[in-house]
Amino acid sequence: MAPSDPIAPIPDVGPYRCVRLVWSGQRNEVWLGKGPFEVDIAVKRAREAKDYSRLAAEAGALSKVDHPSIVRLMDRGPDNSWLVLEWVRGEPMDQWAKSHSIEELMRPTMQLVDGLKHMHEHGVIHGDIKPSNVLVDDAGQPTIIDLGVATLQDDPDPEFRGTLGFAAPELLRGARPSPASDLYSLGAMLYCCLTQRMPFSPKDPAALTYVPMVSLPVPPSTWAPEVPLLLEQAVMKLLARSPERRPSDLGKVRRALQAVPTSRASRPILGMHETRDLLRHAVVSVADGGTRVVVVYGSPGCGRNTLIEEAVEAARREGLVHLREASPKVVLASVTGAERPSVCRFEAEQDGAVDVARESLHAGFGILILLRSERAIPALAEAGALQTTPPLMSAEDAMTLITALGGQAELARKWWKQARGLPAGIIGRFHAWRHHKLREKLDLTNLPEPSLRILEELRRGGEAPIPDLAARLSLGEHQLLDYCAVLFAQELVEPAQEGGALRAIPQPPLE
Repeated sequence: MAPSDPIAPIPDVGPYRCVRLVWSGQRNEVWLGKGPFEVDIAVKRAREAKDYSRLAAEAGALSKVDHPSIVRLMDRGPDNSWLVLEWVRGEPMDQWAKSHSIEELMRPTMQLVDGLKHMHEHGVIHGDIKPSNVLVDDAGQPTIIDLGVATLQDDPDPEFRGTLGFAAPELLRGARPSPASDLYSLGAMLYCCLTQRMPFSPKDPAALTYVPMVSLPVPPSTWAPEVPLLLEQAVMKLLARSPERRPSDLGKVRRALQAVPTSRASRPILGMHETRDLLRHAVVSVADGGTRVVVVYGSPGCGRNTLIEEAVEAARREGLVHLREASPKVVLASVTGAERPSVCRFEAEQDGAVDVARESLHAGFGILILLRSERAIPALAEAGALQTTPPLMSAEDAMTLITALGGQAELARKWWKQARGLPAGIIGRFHAWRHHKLREKLDLTNLPEPSLRILEELRRGGEAPIPDLAARLSLGEHQLLDYCAVLFAQELVEPAQEGGALRAIPQPPLE
């Protein structure tokens, strides 16, 4: 709310003087005040006596924490009618992010994670993490403010007090706040900082009371193609519908964020919103106990693989077991009586694939089957399968994607015309151009010796989990990632398994 001047003299609050009203809500209001020696302070005043208990609860939560990234409690009224807090200068985090790079955003984000970790370790749940409740100053220091709805982990109060759009799905169902619900809000806020939009933006704001429970957000790179892969994976994990599927260790979240500057850009999917929405809803349906078969059909290069891979990743985040490279008969045996739902992909022409899809629909197995086909399959449509085909990429999306990946807009338009809008043709032309540019100036003799050893090990042994690779090379995991920085930058190595492993990027020969 915009600052406004008081319209009538305001009485002092204890030894403090209220100067200017800066925020007004249903239960309390916040004033810029002056303390001893004219120091700026924030004075939070309850509107009515019935609201004193909330200020008392906020003071109780603040008294348990002491961290540079959390606002400090300086004083409180004897009757809990007011609190005095440090005056925090700064912009809401999403506004601050507008004028700063993603790499610059990581510093306050990691400090914010440290603040939340400290809060949770002391039994306090903020309950309303959102951009306006995290202010970032000119030096990039974040401060978590407004613990007005904070709860202690042993509080029995399940009343919903968060902000729609940032509140975790379980809170919308009536569950009590938890550290996991704060992590969801953190993910929603980071999504906002990266894309300048909320994870869900329905036309009717009232839909935010149920949409997060029944849908999944599109990856941030849909709106901001420059988002690094590790950052996108971290945000999407935080936004998992089930609290059990979110990270339980904020230390691991911090380490993932620490590796972001050396991470490659995501492989963004632009457009195709209707097809992707259908696939996300199929994932949710199976996660919630249903059965779905989706035929993704179209000509080669139209984006079928990319769409299916995005759906598989979403399914894995929702807890579905990925039956990778299993035959249709093996899949059928695996899902019969299985406790957890599964996801698998087949080629429509694969022997037995259509039969297994039809039988799964008939039996109601907990499985999502994604069939890649060059044409629709009417027999499966009659059995209840969904069918969708990706549209061609628009010229605007092609230019947005290629320029975000480091290409040139005029080349993007040329490639779009040559590929006739087929995403694979556009991306393939970009990679050929990019690899040629990189190989022209690539000189492996300039690599540090440990970096060269890492590259040789990955080229020889294939994809490797980070702990295993570090052990084989007698390096610490942090050392390994440090020496990988130059390999990431030169696109010789990329993360795998959602950041838990590494693999060498195949290098095409120079023509």
